[in-house]
Amino acid sequence: MKRSNEKIELVSFDELFGTHDMENVTSARLDDIYDFANHPFRVSENDEMLELIDSIRQHGIMVPLLVRPRKGGGYETIAGHRRRYAARKAGLDNAPIVIRELSDDEAVIFMVDSNIQRENILPSERAFSLAMKYEALSHQGRVQGNKQTGDIVGEGLGLSGRQVKRYIRLTKLMPDLLEMVDDKKISMIIGVELSFLEEDIQKWVLEEINNGFKVTFEKIELIKQERDVSKEKIHNIFECNETKKKRKVTLSEKKLNEYFEASYSTEEIEGIICSLLEQWKAQTER
Repeated sequence: MKRSNEKIELVSFDELFGTHDMENVTSARLDDIYDFANHPFRVSENDEMLELIDSIRQHGIMVPLLVRPRKGGGYETIAGHRRRYAARKAGLDNAPIVIRELSDDEAVIFMVDSNIQRENILPSERAFSLAMKYEALSHQGRVQGNKQTGDIVGEGLGLSGRQVKRYIRLTKLMPDLLEMVDDKKISMIIGVELSFLEEDIQKWVLEEINNGFKVTFEKIELIKQERDVSKEKIHNIFECNETKKKRKVTLSEKKLNEYFEASYSTEEIEGIICSLLEQWKAQTER
């Protein structure tokens, strides 16, 4: 894919796809309109999609697809993947489009921005889309003054640069574990911690989860402390840790507010505290 050597000018999607472009609407065969390469957002035939199919069947496509010329012919979809899918299901052969000349980095940024604000975005979709936008902006180094790339990626989404990087870490999870994050079988913060483990170790952890054991911060930390990790050691960590007597320590909300902003979830706070306790433990043992 081609990369632009010029700095990307970050304008809003409305500016990119505004009144001027609406005056330049043309039409193209659906067969000539292709998906965006590595498009991270799923197109599911859920109730919302069925409503869209019915609407397009009755009224046609009200908002044109935003596309760019595709190498090899046809067009690549920047915005409108769901409309394109629904149009096919509704039996349409053509779709209204607006054509824009965009570099790869510009196309990635506007593709992500036009989709990520939707409701019900899965953690995996957010992770891969943020990773794509982060990479596109990283080609330019720092932009917009002294802001870091992660901070810019999170703007408009209510995410800090640190939160953006946590989402991007999820892309290092093996697919089955990432699916568990999507299905809320394991929390996002647990998923982030698991992403730092090598793929073989992730597979062994997955086996223990499938055998009915619960994955916790404590177990992950014990795995990280092992020098020569094996499948047997992973099993022992899960089995032995499960039978330990549980102790509970409660911190008042007033005390927690002294150290954590309101945006931190309970699981994120627990993860940070566990990580700091591990550092304290290592220091005391030395």
